[in-house]
Amino acid sequence: MKKTITFLLSFFLILSGLNAGLAETAQTGNSNGYTYTVLEDGSACITRCLLGGDLTIPDQLDGHPVTVIGERSFDRNQELEKLTIPEGVTAIGSHAFYWCGNLTEVSIPYSLVTMEDNPFDMCSSLTTISVPKGHPVYEVKSGVLFNKPEKTLICYPKTKKNGSYSVPNGTLHIGGDAFCTGNENLRSITLPKSLLTIGHDAFHSCFFLKGALKLPAQLQSVGKSAFALCDHFSTLSIPESLTDIGEMAFMGCEIKKITLAKNNPAYQLIDGVLFTADGKTLVYYPCHRPGDTYYVPEGTEKLMTGSFYWVKDLCNLYIPEGVKSIGGYVVYVCYSVSKVQLPASLEEIGDSSLEGQTQDFVVSVPAGSFAETWCKSHGVNTESR
Repeated sequence: MKKTITFLLSFFLILSGLNAGLAETAQTGNSNGYTYTVLEDGSACITRCLLGGDLTIPDQLDGHPVTVIGERSFDRNQELEKLTIPEGVTAIGSHAFYWCGNLTEVSIPYSLVTMEDNPFDMCSSLTTISVPKGHPVYEVKSGVLFNKPEKTLICYPKTKKNGSYSVPNGTLHIGGDAFCTGNENLRSITLPKSLLTIGHDAFHSCFFLKGALKLPAQLQSVGKSAFALCDHFSTLSIPESLTDIGEMAFMGCEIKKITLAKNNPAYQLIDGVLFTADGKTLVYYPCHRPGDTYYVPEGTEKLMTGSFYWVKDLCNLYIPEGVKSIGGYVVYVCYSVSKVQLPASLEEIGDSSLEGQTQDFVVSVPAGSFAETWCKSHGVNTESR
C-alpha cells in the first residue's frame, strides 16, 4: 500500500509540463459527442470525446475532414473498448488515449504519419494494435508498436505477459512513456547495442524490472524519469557515451552500486555517488549505498531533483556551504533519515523535498536563513544553529 500511495503521489506530480499547444483556431464545434477545433486548412482536430464501446471515429465532423486527434482528447475515457481511427487522420497527439483503462483494440489508418510519444500510456487492457500491411511509417512487431523510419519503439502494451523483452537490434530510440507507466508484467529488459536515446518516463514505475541495469555502449541520453521507481534494479552501469541524464532518471531505483565508464566526459563518481564531471551537481545517490551518514562534498552547488528519493540506509545528511539549490523530491520518503543539515548559502528548495519523513525527522538550519524560513513555511521540524 505504501508503494502504491507513493507511486500515485509521485506520478501525478511528475506528469506536469506536457505539450499543450495547438495553433489558435477560428472555429470550434460539437458534433455527435465530439468536440473539435477547425484548423487553418479547414480540417478538424478532435479535442474531446467520451463516447464508448466499439467506436469508429467519423472521417468528417460537420463537413470538416478529421485529420488530427488532439492531445489527451480521450483522456481517462473508461467507456472506450475498441477503436478504429479512419483514413485521413494524419496525426495523434501525445497521451491522446491516456488511461483509457478498458480499451483493448486499436486500428491505425494508412494515412497516419505522426504520433507523439505513446498515445496509449496507462491503457491497461490494450492487447492489439493493428497497422495496415505496408504502412510507410508504423509497424507492429510481436505486439509492440514501432516507427520504422525513425527506428523508435513507441508502445509496449502493459498486457504483454511474457515477462522479459529484448528490444530489437537496430532500434535507435525508445520513446517517451513507451513501456506504459506502472507496467507490472515486465520483469526483465535487454537493450540493444544500437540504442541511442531513452525517452522521458519510458520505464516509469515498471516495479518488477530487476537485476543489473546495463546501459548500452552507444547510448547518448536518458530522459527525465526514464527509470523512476523501477525499484528492483541492483546495479547501474553507465557507458562512456552517455552524456545526458534527465532529472529523476533513476529516482527510487534501489541500486546498490554504480559503475561508470572511465572516459565518460559528462559524469564522475565520488565515493559511489553520481556527479556531473565538474562536481557541481549531485545527480543521483544510490538508494542502497552503504553507510548511515553522508557529507555532500565541498564544491557542490546543486542537488538534482530526485537525487535522494527513497534512500534506504542513510540516517544523517550534511549539505555544505556553497550549495545553492536543492531540487524536488530530495530526501522524500526516506524513512531512515532522521537529520539533514542545510547551509546558509541555500537559495532554492524544490517541491516535495524534505517531506514524507518519520516524526523524529529534524532539519538543522542557520538562524535567519532562507532554509529556516522555507522549512517553517512547509511545516518541517527544525533546529537552529
